[in-house]
Amino acid sequence: MGTLDLKQVESRNNSKITVLKTIRIPRYIANKLEEIAYEKNMKFNSIVAEELEKYVYYTYRIEKVSQDNIVTISYRFFRLLIDSIGKSENDIISIANSAGKDWGREYIMLWSEICKNCEKIDIFIFLLKYIAKYSGLYSITILNAQEKENYTVLLHHTLNRMYSLILAHYYSGILESLNLKVNFEIKENSVIMNIHK
Repeated sequence: MGTLDLKQVESRNNSKITVLKTIRIPRYIANKLEEIAYEKNMKFNSIVAEELEKYVYYTYRIEKVSQDNIVTISYRFFRLLIDSIGKSENDIISIANSAGKDWGREYIMLWSEICKNCEKIDIFIFLLKYIAKYSGLYSITILNAQEKENYTVLLHHTLNRMYSLILAHYYSGILESLNLKVNFEIKENSVIMNIHK
């Protein structure tokens, strides 16, 4: 007997018969999904079905066996973490800061459509909030926001000091690329950042 491929297994578990379900989603999300579908030359329904299928076949099962939350990161951030293993603190600082500088403007451009007409400092804060909400990399607390000129931000995680070091210098690199200033304090399970224009 030969091995089954993924499509064969899925077709055994689920026929191609579809059902119609009505769901309510915010207009903004529907509009963005239409734009994404057009950009990717896909149908709206295909994107939604793909994400639901991913949840059924993968995310739900990972949630069942995970001791904590699920972490979702880009390949390049995963590579940054792997490249940092076994390195000295100075090397980690250099690698993380360089990555932040290289990728910072790109992230801000992508997130700027969420906060149109916002200052770079506010877009950066939105970026941190969305990463905290959807990636599982850390939780975030905004300790102080003084008229959107200065922010004190606490990033809390359950890993180690090396991870705190990576986060601090990665975000420091992004902020440098945006001509924003940051002072930070690195702890075993947290990073405190004071960000200002």
